[in-house]
Amino acid sequence: MRLVTALLALGGLAYGGIVTYEGRDAVVGPGGPRPVADAARDSFLAAIGPAYFTLTFEGLPLGYAATLNFTTFHIDQVGTMATTGLNPNDAGVTTDTTTPRTLGYNTTPGGDTFVRFVPIFDIGTAGASLVFKSPIEFFGAYFTGLGTAAGSLNARFNNGTAQSLPVVGGIGGGVQFFGFTTFGAPITELDLVLEGVLGDTRDIYAIDDVITGLRPTFVPSTPEPATLALVGGAIALLAVLRRHHSRN
Repeated sequence: MRLVTALLALGGLAYGGIVTYEGRDAVVGPGGPRPVADAARDSFLAAIGPAYFTLTFEGLPLGYAATLNFTTFHIDQVGTMATTGLNPNDAGVTTDTTTPRTLGYNTTPGGDTFVRFVPIFDIGTAGASLVFKSPIEFFGAYFTGLGTAAGSLNARFNNGTAQSLPVVGGIGGGVQFFGFTTFGAPITELDLVLEGVLGDTRDIYAIDDVITGLRPTFVPSTPEPATLALVGGAIALLAVLRRHHSRN
C-alpha cells in the first residue's frame, strides 16, 4: 500500500494531477491504534511539505451551528440536524462519546472535540461544504464513524474540471485518513457530502484534524442587529429601573 501511494505521489506531482492518500482502520474507537490511517496521513504530510495548518476544533464553542466561521474559510452544514436524538449537544462541534465507532469521535491526541454531521432522514444529500477565501492545493482530515448506514461520502470540487473522489468507510465504522493534493490546479470550495441518504437510516460521520495551507483562526458569530437592539433595550430598561429604585 505504501509503495502504491509513493508511486502515485510521484506521478501526480510530475503531471500536476490529483493524488489521494487514504487509509482506514476498521472498528477502531477513541485512543485505539490506527496504523493504516496514520501511515496515509504521514505520506500526505510528506507530499505537502511543512507549510500547513491543522484545525483541531479544540476550544470552539460546543453545539450545532449552520456555519463555522474562520478567518480563512468557513464550514457549512448541509441537510443536517442539530442532534442525533440520543443526547443534547451531540451534533456539530461536540465532545459526545456515544457509540463513537459508528457516530464519530475526536482524533486529536490529548483533545476531546470534533465536528459531527447528522443527516436529516431521507434528505438525499447531506454533509459539509468548505469555502476557502484563498485557493488551496491540498486537503486532509480524519473521518470517523463513516460507512455504517445509508449514504456514500464523496469529496467534490472543481480544479478546472469537476471532480468527485469517493471516501469509502466500512460497516463497522472506525477511523480513516483521507487527503488529496491538486498541485497546479487550486480550488476554492470543497463539498464533503453524503449522497443517497434515503429512507429511515442515515450515515452519521465526523471529521477532525483538518489540514490545509490556511491558518484557521475561529471567528465567533455576532448577534443579528435585531438581537443587539433587544439586548440594548433591556440594558436601558434595567438602568431606568435601578435609578427609580434608588430614589425610593
